[in-house]
Amino acid sequence: MITELVLFSILGFLVGVFSQLLVKYLSNKFHYISKLGLFTNKYLNNLTIFIIFLLLIIVYTIVMASCYIFFRNSYVLKEAYQIWHICFLAGFSVCLIVSKYYQDKKRIKVNE
Repeated sequence: MITELVLFSILGFLVGVFSQLLVKYLSNKFHYISKLGLFTNKYLNNLTIFIIFLLLIIVYTIVMASCYIFFRNSYVLKEAYQIWHICFLAGFSVCLIVSKYYQDKKRIKVNE
Protein backbone atom coordinates (compact mmCIF):
# COMPACT_ATOMS: atom_id res chain seq x y z
CA MET A 1 0.00 0.00 0.00
CA ILE A 2 2.73 2.47 0.93
CA THR A 3 4.86 1.39 -2.01
CA GLU A 4 1.99 2.16 -4.39
CA LEU A 5 1.63 5.66 -2.95
CA VAL A 6 5.37 6.27 -3.19
CA LEU A 7 5.39 4.94 -6.76
CA PHE A 8 2.49 7.21 -7.71
CA SER A 9 4.14 10.25 -6.15
CA ILE A 10 7.48 9.63 -7.88
CA LEU A 11 5.76 8.91 -11.18
CA GLY A 12 3.62 12.04 -10.90
CA PHE A 13 6.63 14.21 -10.11
CA LEU A 14 8.64 12.80 -13.02
CA VAL A 15 5.76 13.22 -15.48
CA GLY A 16 5.33 16.81 -14.28
CA VAL A 17 9.01 17.54 -14.89
CA PHE A 18 8.87 15.79 -18.28
CA SER A 19 5.79 17.77 -19.26
CA GLN A 20 7.40 21.08 -18.38
CA LEU A 21 10.57 20.16 -20.28
CA LEU A 22 8.43 19.17 -23.26
CA VAL A 23 6.66 22.53 -23.16
CA LYS A 24 9.98 24.40 -22.98
CA TYR A 25 11.51 22.37 -25.83
CA LEU A 26 8.51 22.70 -28.13
CA SER A 27 8.03 26.38 -27.38
CA ASN A 28 11.71 27.03 -28.18
CA LYS A 29 11.40 25.10 -31.46
CA PHE A 30 8.24 26.96 -32.47
CA HIS A 31 9.79 30.28 -31.44
CA TYR A 32 12.77 29.53 -33.69
CA ILE A 33 10.43 28.66 -36.56
CA SER A 34 8.42 31.85 -36.03
CA LYS A 35 11.65 33.90 -36.12
CA LEU A 36 12.31 32.47 -39.58
CA GLY A 37 9.08 34.11 -40.71
CA LEU A 38 7.10 30.95 -41.40
CA PHE A 39 4.48 31.71 -38.76
CA THR A 40 3.87 35.44 -39.02
CA ASN A 41 0.15 35.12 -38.36
CA LYS A 42 -0.76 35.36 -34.67
CA TYR A 43 -3.48 32.74 -35.12
CA LEU A 44 -0.88 30.20 -36.23
CA ASN A 45 1.20 30.98 -33.13
CA ASN A 46 -1.90 30.40 -30.99
CA LEU A 47 -2.41 27.14 -32.85
CA THR A 48 1.08 25.97 -31.92
CA ILE A 49 0.42 26.77 -28.26
CA PHE A 50 -2.79 24.76 -28.50
CA ILE A 51 -0.90 21.83 -30.05
CA ILE A 52 1.68 21.90 -27.23
CA PHE A 53 -1.00 21.73 -24.56
CA LEU A 54 -2.84 19.04 -26.51
CA LEU A 55 0.36 16.96 -26.43
CA LEU A 56 0.56 17.52 -22.67
CA ILE A 57 -3.00 16.32 -22.21
CA ILE A 58 -2.25 13.21 -24.30
CA VAL A 59 0.84 12.39 -22.21
CA TYR A 60 -1.11 12.97 -19.00
CA THR A 61 -3.99 10.74 -20.18
CA ILE A 62 -1.69 7.90 -21.25
CA VAL A 63 0.10 7.89 -17.91
CA MET A 64 -3.15 8.02 -15.94
CA ALA A 65 -4.67 5.20 -18.00
CA SER A 66 -1.61 3.01 -17.59
CA CYS A 67 -1.59 3.65 -13.85
CA TYR A 68 -5.26 2.73 -13.64
CA ILE A 69 -4.65 -0.53 -15.52
CA PHE A 70 -1.64 -1.34 -13.35
CA PHE A 71 -3.35 -0.53 -10.04
CA ARG A 72 -7.00 -1.33 -10.84
CA ASN A 73 -7.26 -3.87 -8.01
CA SER A 74 -5.63 -1.56 -5.50
CA TYR A 75 -7.42 -0.43 -2.35
CA VAL A 76 -5.68 2.92 -2.34
CA LEU A 77 -6.48 3.95 -5.90
CA LYS A 78 -8.42 7.13 -5.00
CA GLU A 79 -5.76 8.34 -2.59
CA ALA A 80 -3.05 7.46 -5.06
CA TYR A 81 -4.74 9.50 -7.78
CA GLN A 82 -4.93 12.51 -5.49
CA ILE A 83 -1.28 12.16 -4.57
CA TRP A 84 -0.40 11.70 -8.24
CA HIS A 85 -2.12 14.95 -9.20
CA ILE A 86 -0.40 16.87 -6.41
CA CYS A 87 3.02 15.48 -7.35
CA PHE A 88 2.37 16.14 -11.05
CA LEU A 89 1.69 19.79 -10.29
CA ALA A 90 4.69 19.92 -7.96
CA GLY A 91 7.04 18.53 -10.62
CA PHE A 92 5.63 20.88 -13.25
CA SER A 93 6.00 23.86 -10.91
CA VAL A 94 9.50 22.98 -9.69
CA CYS A 95 10.78 22.60 -13.23
CA LEU A 96 9.16 25.90 -14.21
CA ILE A 97 10.68 27.74 -11.23
CA VAL A 98 14.15 26.28 -11.84
CA SER A 99 14.06 27.15 -15.54
CA LYS A 100 12.93 30.71 -14.78
CA TYR A 101 15.70 31.05 -12.18
CA TYR A 102 18.41 30.01 -14.65
CA GLN A 103 16.86 32.12 -17.39
CA ASP A 104 16.95 35.20 -15.13
CA LYS A 105 20.48 34.36 -14.02
CA LYS A 106 21.58 34.15 -17.65
CA ARG A 107 19.84 37.44 -18.44
CA ILE A 108 21.60 39.19 -15.53
CA LYS A 109 25.01 37.90 -16.74
CA VAL A 110 24.34 39.21 -20.25
CA ASN A 111 23.28 42.65 -18.95
CA GLU A 112 26.44 43.05 -16.84
